[in-house]
Parts: sequence; C-alpha cells; structure tokens
Amino acid sequence: MGATLSDPLPKNAPLGIAGIAALAELQPDRAVFAVDDQRRITFWSTGAERLLGYRAAEVMGKPCLEAQRCHQCIVGCGLQRHGLVDQAPLVLLHRDGSPVAVTKSGRAFTGEDGSFLGGVEVLTRDDRAGPAETALPADTVAFHGLVARDPQMLAVFELVRMVARTDATVLVRGETGTGKEGIAQAIHKESSRAAKPLVAINCATLSPTLLESELFGHVHGAFTGAMRDHPGLFLAADKGTLFLDEVAELPLELQTRLLRVLQEHTVTPVGGTKPRAIDVRIVAATHRSLRQAVAQGRFREDLLYRLRVVPVFLPSFADPAAQEPRQPVHAVVVGARAPSCTRPWPVGATSSR
Repeated sequence: MGATLSDPLPKNAPLGIAGIAALAELQPDRAVFAVDDQRRITFWSTGAERLLGYRAAEVMGKPCLEAQRCHQCIVGCGLQRHGLVDQAPLVLLHRDGSPVAVTKSGRAFTGEDGSFLGGVEVLTRDDRAGPAETALPADTVAFHGLVARDPQMLAVFELVRMVARTDATVLVRGETGTGKEGIAQAIHKESSRAAKPLVAINCATLSPTLLESELFGHVHGAFTGAMRDHPGLFLAADKGTLFLDEVAELPLELQTRLLRVLQEHTVTPVGGTKPRAIDVRIVAATHRSLRQAVAQGRFREDLLYRLRVVPVFLPSFADPAAQEPRQPVHAVVVGARAPSCTRPWPVGATSSR
C-alpha cells in the first residue's frame, strides 16, 4: 500500500518538487511554494510571483519570511507547529509594502522521528476581505516594504533616512531572515541614487575565482573560458548602490582588492591594467561578528572600519513566549539598536573619507 499524507517520510526522502510544480500548474491563480527543513524556499510558483511580487530567482534558497511576511509567521510557523493548515486567513505584505489578504492551506512533511523535513503551502487571494481586514494597525509605520511599530525599529527607519542622504558605507548585522537586504533596499530608495541601479551579490555563494570576476569584472582572455569582456558588478552599480551580502565570507585576497576600491574609487578588471573610476555606494551585511573575524585573522581590520562607518544591528526574532506588545507586526526586521559613530579609530586603522 502506498504512503498517505499522514504517514511520516523517511529521513532523507525528497519532497517531490516535480509533483509540487505539477500541482502549481493546476492552480495558476494561487501561490504555491515549498520549503525545506530550515524553512528555506525550494519552489516558488508563477502564481506566487503574481500574488506577492517576488520573482522565483529572488527568493529561492531564502527563508520564507523574506517573501511572505506576516505577524503570525514571525511569532511561530503554524505549519511546523501543527503539521496541517486549512484555509487560515492571513494578511501578508506584497513586495511594494501593500497588504494582501489571503487564505493559507499547507501540509508539513515529517520524518519517522517526527522531525520537520519541510512542507508545501498554497495561498489564495481573499477578495472578500474588506479594507478594515487588510489595513495595517494604526500604530504601525510602513517603510519601503518594512512595517513595524517597535520604537527601536522606528529609530532604525529614521537612521536609514539620515544615512541615505550621505554616501557613507553601511554595515548591517543580523541573522538570516531578519531583513538585512530590506534595509539595503530602503537605504537605496531613500538616497539620491534611487533612480540608478541597486546591485546585490551574496559573497558566500561563489568560489573565490568566480566572485572576483563577478565583482571586479574581467577582460577577454584573462583566464580559460573568458571569451569576452565582463564589466563586473562595481561598474554595473556605477552611480548606484552595491549590496554585499555575507561580506564576512570574502577571501582575504579579495578583501584587499575591495579595500583598494573603497580607498581609490577605481576598479581594475581581472587581467586588465587600466583602472576605471567608479561612483558606488556600498552597503554590506553579515550574520557574523566581524570583530571576531578580525581577531581570528579571517578579516582585515582596515576593511572593517571602511565598511562599518554606520553600523546597523538587527537582533534575531524573539522567542514567541517572550513577545512583548511593542513588538512589530507584519515585519521582517524585528527591532534594532541605533549605532554610535563616536568610537575612536584604533591605532593603525584607516580613517574613512
């Protein structure tokens, strides 16, 4: 007899992405997505793209909280807790920050030991919901797709507005899923560079050779397979903003190159000899302590101080049992503390321009 949905799955059983894709094709007007055991998105349907505004390429491999933002999900995943969700009403946030009323159905997959292996969810737009049901609470503030009522988070919004008026580099620190990229987008949109490109790269996802080529570009013949010139992301972000996610993962040799770009405001492609002037605002992010990385010899101290002109700290999501009434709703970012920029530079560190 075949297994049923109520049967536990073997520990290493696949979640059947092909079957989920077939399910999505049968429901083109609904958002269908799947997550793994860490609640990272492994499938995102075209219906999900239409409903919430995020392309599949933007959310694949990321925590589901980054693409379907709701208060209920922040305080605890209903699918992971209960295993089955049937037509639960929710208010999510579209990519543009507007509320979207939906009903949610989903099924969790569990192993023989009861561990959460992932799940599949279906979201249906609820056109019956009136304005009162989709409106945000009166004491909340929407800010470029981030919505909060926590006083500390509102202070971060104000900090973003102030730093956006400058070209100071910003270092955002927070655990995965706390909204680091959202803060980078808000800084860009609030700045005078908003009409220019915002280019992002995750420094942890590429090999050192590919990362160097992607960041700085290369010339034809620079290495095997370099069939044509490649401008690189610094030139692609010229006059705009470059977001370096997980910057702590940069190899030391690339840290040296990045430091030179920040100091000289020029970039030289791999295999090239002529530097090109650039005008790029850098926003970097990490889930690690760069100070610890410096102490361990894995990160350059002078680069730390070049990147950390304005630091923004995003704490992890609070334990649901410890939630206080002032916690934000419908937010990816759940509070942060404003930084102090008055700390003296250590001996030997390079001051920022």
